[in-house]
Amino acid sequence: MIPSITQEELKEVLNYCPLTGVFTWKKKTCHKVIAGAVAGSKQTNGYACIRIKRKLYLTHRLVFLYMSGYLPVLDVDHINGARTDNRWINLREVTRQDNLRNAAKPSTNTSGVIGVGWSKQHQKWTARISINNKTQYLGIFTNFDEAVQARAAANNLYKFHANHGRNLI
Repeated sequence: MIPSITQEELKEVLNYCPLTGVFTWKKKTCHKVIAGAVAGSKQTNGYACIRIKRKLYLTHRLVFLYMSGYLPVLDVDHINGARTDNRWINLREVTRQDNLRNAAKPSTNTSGVIGVGWSKQHQKWTARISINNKTQYLGIFTNFDEAVQARAAANNLYKFHANHGRNLI
């Protein structure tokens, strides 16, 4: 197993501002690095990353190392859903299940509400929720608002984050 960077090694090469979520280089570590410059780049998946000693780290995981002294074992959730918002207040270490309970509305959603959709077969609105990788049907509704209320009640019951189902950022 490749040894991970320590908090001490991280703090030798980078400064971190918890209010902005930005890392800056303390010193030149290779020919591409400029001391004082913002560290890292955005990946195609939207997450920021920083290369240190030829190893690529997700920036939000480095924030935990910098602030708490450890690299998280669990997922790191961006509470507001913005993958490059690495302010300390916006990050939390959570289980995969809890992370999924703070997901944005899928781009394929057509109803405007996650877990609510139109059933062509029944010509009515349906509501459903996924718990532990199993879909639970909440009912079939004539009225859209009733389906939304059923889903909201299930979100509360299963302790989904208040941001769950927000628009993609």
